[in-house]
This record gives sequence, C-alpha cells and structure tokens, in this order.
Amino acid sequence: MQQKSLIKLATILLAVGAIGAAAIFGLKGSEHTVYVEQEQIQAAIDGKLPYKKPFKLIFELTVRNTKVNLTEGSERIGATTDVELNVKLGEKLKNLGGTVGAEASIRYDQEKFCFYIVEPEITDVKIQGVPEEYTDRAAAGTKPILQSYLSDVRVYEIRDNNLKLKLAKAVLKDVKVVDGKLALTLGY
Repeated sequence: MQQKSLIKLATILLAVGAIGAAAIFGLKGSEHTVYVEQEQIQAAIDGKLPYKKPFKLIFELTVRNTKVNLTEGSERIGATTDVELNVKLGEKLKNLGGTVGAEASIRYDQEKFCFYIVEPEITDVKIQGVPEEYTDRAAAGTKPILQSYLSDVRVYEIRDNNLKLKLAKAVLKDVKVVDGKLALTLGY
C-alpha cells in the first residue's frame, strides 16, 4: 500500500513539475507590446514644468513649454523646449531666451512595472543673444540641467495585475514609434 502511495505522489509531483516547466517555457520567447500615446508622455513631462535650476552661480535656467515629438520609425522620444537663461554679467542680470531640441531613450523597471525617460541628449540649441560660436558652450552648460530635468520621468505604468504576473521578468526588447504612438515591446 505504501508503495502505491509513493508512486501516486511521484506521479503528481512529475505532473506538477511538467505543468510548471511548460508554463515557464511557454512564456519564453513571448512578447507583449504596450502602446503609449504622445499625450501621455506630454502629460508626464508637463508635470515637471516649469523647471528652474541654478548653475554654478553663473546663470539660472528655466525650462517651459516642452513639446513631445514622436517621429515615425524612431527609437527615441524627441522634444523641443523653451528655455530662459538669467545670466549674471558682473552685477547685472541678463535675460536670454531660446529653444533646445532633445532626444531620449526609454528604460523599463521590472520591479515597478514602469517605463521611464533616460539618456536625454541635446540635439539643437538656439539662444537669442548668444553668438553661434558660444552655442556649444551654452549646450554643454545646459546639458546636465536638462538631463536631470528629463531623466527618470515616468511615462507609463502597467496597472493590469494579470499582465504584471506575465511580465515580472520581462525586459524591454524594442522601442519604436508606430502610428504616432510609442510601441514598447517586452519579452524574455
């Protein structure tokens, strides 16, 4: 009798193990794509505006009116933003304004089930009153400020608990703008 019980127990354990392995291997190679609307990204960035930051007692940078741009087929989020520089020239403050273009990547946080903006790069700087030969210096000075402003902005959070279980160990495999939306593909 004891031998039959052991055989049944072994059979049940093997069946459970086979089902578990099938579930694990069944998820391997599968992918799930999340689509994020441009408006959602815009709202996430707008939540940080206006953004003001002093820089080494030389100037204060204010960022306003950031406009998100999703270019079809791109793997990055584009944006243009209005900037104001209050520059100290001796005892006087000079107010300069302009625009900055930037692009950024996306990262996925497996523990929080969220997508964040990361690695922003400045692509274009136009500041009124700053000659072309100083634009690179202005870009270099504003780059760390803009990176701190744009980095780790949460653009999307997965809230579906069933989907969270499926994507607990997923990694971000692909980012691409498709039909005006940011397509974020997760997989194993």
